[in-house]
Amino acid sequence: LEELGYAVMATAARGEDAVEICRGEQPDLILMDIRLKGELDGVSAARMIRESYDIPVIYLTAYTDDKTLEQATSTGPSAYLVKPVESRELKTSIEVSLFKHKLEHELKESREHFRELFEQNFDAIILFSHDDLGVADANPAVLSLFLFSKQELIDQFSSVFHSPELYSLFKRDILDFDFSSGEYFFIDNCKLKRKDGTEIVCSIKANSINIRKSPVIYCSFRDITEKVRMQEESYYLQSQLIHTNKMTSLGTLASGIAHEINNPNN
Repeated sequence: LEELGYAVMATAARGEDAVEICRGEQPDLILMDIRLKGELDGVSAARMIRESYDIPVIYLTAYTDDKTLEQATSTGPSAYLVKPVESRELKTSIEVSLFKHKLEHELKESREHFRELFEQNFDAIILFSHDDLGVADANPAVLSLFLFSKQELIDQFSSVFHSPELYSLFKRDILDFDFSSGEYFFIDNCKLKRKDGTEIVCSIKANSINIRKSPVIYCSFRDITEKVRMQEESYYLQSQLIHTNKMTSLGTLASGIAHEINNPNN
């Protein structure tokens, strides 16, 4: 290993010692023999190390029987090498294992970051299936907005719409939408309802994203009920003001005409 350019942090003949070393040293990778001294064999030690410390393991062993192979593969090793191993094969397996583990770690961080954004987002977000618009997931903001539990939304999402016809129209439009165009699916104003029957108005925005290589529809619902109410109130006040101004103008005109009639010589 040192000749191949790798630093050997420690060696252990017992499975228990291997686990203890990983607790303190946190190596980048482990070469594990299946037959070890002590109560823990290589398979048991590798399983504990993978579960506790997420360190990639390459099995290096002389055993190739089906039972041993089955036990070893159940721990998710990065590679399984049979002795004797040539230097080139060992180096290739190590480099591939380290690269693969790095990618898996980055992917895991990306998923965790997405989950944090999804869970903490102020907008109500639902992930839909591309096939039938089934609810795959919903963040806490959705549950607060519609007052349904996640399971209730999964089972009866259509009930947030005022009628089956309105839901059918929404389902048809979003499933038929061409997300490959780069545009967002958008509804500026949609009347919905909560579990308790309260009517709300939402804007709806959706896009297609990939999660674990599977496409889903990422759909956000923003409550604009108060905004719409204020706009309607503003429109009403403006119409009232216009009406008042018209009546005032008519009154002024009528007063002027009456004055002319009553005082024709002025």
